[in-house]
Amino acid sequence: MVSFFRTLTVFALSLAMSVCGPTPPAPGAAGADASHAATGSGREAASQITVFLEGEKETVPATLYETVMPLHDSVRENANSSFSLYIPNEGWQKEPDSNRWVSTVNPKVFFEVWIAEGGTPMIFQEFFLVKNPGFSSPGLEERDWSYFTDKATGTEALARMLYDGECGCAIWGQYPAEAVEGFGALVKAIAETLETGTLPALPEQGTIALSGGELPGRLYTGNGYTLYIPSEGWSETVRPENNEVIWTMEEQKLATLSVRVWPGLGRVSEDALFAAVQAAEPDAALERTDHPVFRQVNDSRCLTIYYYQYGDTAYTVRQDYPNEAEIGYGSVVWGVAQTFRMSAKP
Repeated sequence: MVSFFRTLTVFALSLAMSVCGPTPPAPGAAGADASHAATGSGREAASQITVFLEGEKETVPATLYETVMPLHDSVRENANSSFSLYIPNEGWQKEPDSNRWVSTVNPKVFFEVWIAEGGTPMIFQEFFLVKNPGFSSPGLEERDWSYFTDKATGTEALARMLYDGECGCAIWGQYPAEAVEGFGALVKAIAETLETGTLPALPEQGTIALSGGELPGRLYTGNGYTLYIPSEGWSETVRPENNEVIWTMEEQKLATLSVRVWPGLGRVSEDALFAAVQAAEPDAALERTDHPVFRQVNDSRCLTIYYYQYGDTAYTVRQDYPNEAEIGYGSVVWGVAQTFRMSAKP
């Protein structure tokens, strides 16, 4: 079972975090990013979570969080899956570039969401035991739920696992054993709000969010991916030797964004993918980062290459611009990169 999950590359699908580009607003204390509120699932943006805390019924105001891209430390293969859940308005902080929320009252309490193609409840059950050594579990209970105990640390956890026949989604919540009737009950109530869905079709005309505004964009559909390109001021070329699509800003020819599809590199190691990308960039001295990003930053240039492994295929989204243009042209290139989305297996 370990080998199954090792074949799914653990990576951050986080175009919300740019190594060289502008930094997006941080989420609020509740961890509910306003940009995710009621944007496709059809659920209400605001609601209440009902929970029995130490025997007393309470209602907790909450805000919808939904995403089409599981972020840092999330297993992902199915590009057509999304999830949503309600986060209490107070007392929780979303960790950057992740699907993990931590209690601001007790940092030992947290929950996180995972997605994996073929992730049945049984597979997730075994995966969580491998990922969290020290925990034991009696097995699946209540159909979609499992409960875990680490007696050595006095910690308990729960997992709710959803499976639609193709893609699985699971939430793991962890808390001290003595808090099972408090935080444990609240984490379970939050987990009960978890739902999965399918990405809505994207409109042909959309907007590209920038750090200081937005631009109108047109939808570009590539081989297994989509993104929005500014409606005006960009030229497009294709390299026939590798089908890399390159967009160049007409006002600043050194500001470019490109997408390349790498058949056969979806399940290779990061070392192998890095070697392939570096070989394609002979003039750059790329470095790895803690994110799924290869980069080169020097006195004149900011080169950032996001990479994604999906099925048997890898994708790279390359943004390149002069350092002195970061605030202006670099911001636009960064904004376009944020719209990249895998759409279907190529």
